[in-house]
Amino acid sequence: MRIWPQQFPRFNELYERSDQMHHDNCFRALGQPPVALDDELWGKFFDWYEQRLQRLDAGAWEQLLIKCLPYVCRKDRRRGWEQLWNHLNEALGYALLAERGYSKIQFIDRGDEGTPDLTGAIESVSEFVEVKTVNCSDEDINRRNEWPPVARDVGYGLPPKFSAKVLKTIDESRNQLLRHAEPADVRIILLVVSFDSDFKFVGENYRQLQELVAANRSSEVELVLQILNQSDVTEPAVNSRTELLPSTLSSKIATGVARSRATAAPMRSKLVSNFNSTKGFTDAKAPTWKE
Repeated sequence: MRIWPQQFPRFNELYERSDQMHHDNCFRALGQPPVALDDELWGKFFDWYEQRLQRLDAGAWEQLLIKCLPYVCRKDRRRGWEQLWNHLNEALGYALLAERGYSKIQFIDRGDEGTPDLTGAIESVSEFVEVKTVNCSDEDINRRNEWPPVARDVGYGLPPKFSAKVLKTIDESRNQLLRHAEPADVRIILLVVSFDSDFKFVGENYRQLQELVAANRSSEVELVLQILNQSDVTEPAVNSRTELLPSTLSSKIATGVARSRATAAPMRSKLVSNFNSTKGFTDAKAPTWKE
């Protein structure tokens, strides 16, 4: 059992500053804080996420909190609190820059959809980050809402529609970053992906997604793939990240950004229980990306 105020201080602050009695409050639906979060899998996911929220300094956290507050009690009939999590995912971009040793990390909030989400600097290297989330498909939502539930096989191989959605998101994000007028040494797309429920349990799907993203990197923009997976069906939950550097980074930039480069551990199709909330599978061999 996880106690909210002690173990999830920033999630709890978001809850306390929201309309706590609203029937659509996201956090009440997950266990009515500040009492406890009993579900073990959701608990692991919140542990992992809280650690990243803690990386934000006070000013950045206040910016993100204000942006997220309107969506805590805004539940979509089909997709729940997806908009809330889309905004919270921007914290993963902040954590990425912090892990690389960047200082002066700031959210860019100008009310212009064409601006990146974050900026940071380390020594003489500046960086922009655009965080994009690829959520589950409408077909997956439809299947989850079926009643009575229907047994289905797991899905092997990325569906063409999903692959097209990922590629479109990468292209749109890359164009957005390149159109931004302010100069930067490094431009990053942080692609946050949640698999459809039928496809999240097959390791081959994770490998194919990593290869799809790697094949679409460019010399101008770095791609970072963050896979989110929280399941109420089985262990383990996986939150893995693969960082794909552009093929022509200068040595100056490479020195600045390569400090905490990590590669994602692909999920095995044979489910195991050695989950590590910060590194995925502890005994899985990480893929090596070659130029």
